[in-house]
Amino acid sequence: MIARTLHFLEITGQLVWPYGRRLGDIAYRLANALSGLGDLAGPRGYYLRRTIIQQIYFTAVQAFWLINVIGIALGVLVILPMLNFGVSDVDLQAMVMKLALFHQLAPFLTALVVIGRSGTALTAEMGEFQYSGVVDSLLMMGIDPDRFLVLPRLIGVTVSLLLLTLWTNLAALVGAGIYNALLGAASLDNFIRACAAVIDPIDSLLTLLMVLCYGMTIALVQCSFGLRSRNVVELQRNLPKAFVQALLLCVGITVLFMLVRT
Repeated sequence: MIARTLHFLEITGQLVWPYGRRLGDIAYRLANALSGLGDLAGPRGYYLRRTIIQQIYFTAVQAFWLINVIGIALGVLVILPMLNFGVSDVDLQAMVMKLALFHQLAPFLTALVVIGRSGTALTAEMGEFQYSGVVDSLLMMGIDPDRFLVLPRLIGVTVSLLLLTLWTNLAALVGAGIYNALLGAASLDNFIRACAAVIDPIDSLLTLLMVLCYGMTIALVQCSFGLRSRNVVELQRNLPKAFVQALLLCVGITVLFMLVRT
């Protein structure tokens, strides 16, 4: 019995240890990067602020129309089944929009878009910095790559994800409201008022925290896999690995916040 228990613990440790080590590496990189926040006001502040703005432009501004289309489609897809089943009560529609869309689908799908679009670019960029010698040059000059390369991208991706999630929800609200109005179920004004009335500060705060976790996780995972790439071949292998790990962690974050809400 004791031998079986020890064997079970050994197998469990072998399965859990790699994931625990990766989470530890991510936590260390996060703490190391955030320790450089003071550099934003220092001599390197110009480069860091410029990189943050560039990251926001690439991640948020250039994805504006894509997120717009996705948000409108989400709103229509959420409201369509309710209308097909004869649910025309605008208050009930607003509650479903709140529970299913505003705090669950919209943030997660927005994070998925960021992982596939900007996250992959982050991994490729960091991998190029690694195998081209940029990281080694920074270390020789006494500059921490986490504080100089990862920090501005971490801030840029997180801020961008917050903006994109907000816009996805707004686009979904407008799309669902217009579709509702076209079918004569409720006017756009009444639908927006009903959705605004069900907004809860606690739920909104939890969604904000969830999106912050999404953004930091995506940036850290993608940058970590890029910095592990010593050559082009390793980078090509790490691109899908980074995507899968960031996606799985975002799923875990979503489940965690769902349990907190219950």
